[in-house]
Amino acid sequence: MKWLMDCAAAFGFLTIFPVPKSVYARSQDFENATIFFPVVGLVLGGIAALFAWIFWHFFPPLVASVLMTTVLLAFSGALHLDGLADTADGFFSSRPREELLEIQQALRK
Repeated sequence: MKWLMDCAAAFGFLTIFPVPKSVYARSQDFENATIFFPVVGLVLGGIAALFAWIFWHFFPPLVASVLMTTVLLAFSGALHLDGLADTADGFFSSRPREELLEIQQALRK
């Protein structure tokens, strides 16, 4: 039964699927959830494949591509875009190097 809670925690973290916060509220519960990240990817990939099949049959390629990107962003809660924005913020910040290192060390605590 513990594996089911870990799997639910992975879905709760990586998607917008409704999973009660109590499932993954404790950090020790979430440590084992990373094992199920590929499972979440497979499920999202299967859903995306279904949507892609539908979109490519009813829309021109450009419209289908935009719709597919929107579906994937919606299901993942734009998690990848958030990471990209954080990376760009770090690389292209006009702050001095010493201040960036202080921020980085503060985030690690």
